[in-house]
Amino acid sequence: MQNYWNHWLASSVSPVEKKKVEEIGNLLGLKSEGGELFGSNFERGLILRQILRDRRPRRVLELGTGRGLGTICMADCATSENLGCTIETIDCIPSDRLQRWPHEKNGTPVEEDRALREFWASEFPGLERAVICHNGATEDVLTKLRAQGAVFDFVFLDAAHDLRSVFLDLAGALALIRPGGCLLMDDFAPLEAFGLATCIAANHARSFFGAIEIIRSEGAVFPSRLPEPQWRSMVFLSERNNLPVACRPSALRVIGLRAAGRLIDWLFSPGAFRF
Repeated sequence: MQNYWNHWLASSVSPVEKKKVEEIGNLLGLKSEGGELFGSNFERGLILRQILRDRRPRRVLELGTGRGLGTICMADCATSENLGCTIETIDCIPSDRLQRWPHEKNGTPVEEDRALREFWASEFPGLERAVICHNGATEDVLTKLRAQGAVFDFVFLDAAHDLRSVFLDLAGALALIRPGGCLLMDDFAPLEAFGLATCIAANHARSFFGAIEIIRSEGAVFPSRLPEPQWRSMVFLSERNNLPVACRPSALRVIGLRAAGRLIDWLFSPGAFRF
């Protein structure tokens, strides 16, 4: 249905669901700026959980774990609602490495050094066992998964944002999505340099799917610090077709993607123009 997701976010998110995702977001999705903690795009948790309910994927892959907002939102939904799916996630930061962790607990803002697996086990006991963590560069892990013959019903792409990384991650993900499966891409942001790669990649990705929708995510349900024109979106592509993917780009093409990305970043900067 056209505009299903935007309509759902605007009118169909229950107070219980909103509270659940907000609680998870306050622990896993806060950012720190000038000593102030604030939430950013908690809507992605709502969208991921609803995709699991709607699509009933048996096997899910996430590219870019971060601190685990998306991962735990999905694991909680899959476990509490007996959806019977496995969640696998990839990140370059090992799950036992300490990282700076801004969060809010019992209404109190806290910033401390914590390891992902330890924090998950402490705050979401049992859920960490529902997640398979892959450590390493996404392109390397995707190559290993392809060699193992892995196939996924749903992939969430939210790793590095430069053009080279987004295109390589997209190619690797497309090769692993079964026919009929779906893909969600984060950070569709035409007005911000970090979001340009997703905008470009989405135009290429749509030829591999039967349907595509741009979902206005940030600011749709939860408050946003960004002014309305800068609200970011996500791209949902569904009904994967049988079009094959050649995911072994030559060294020359990889170098070209990196150079193109840097050129786009430069062209996007105000200093590139003189009026």
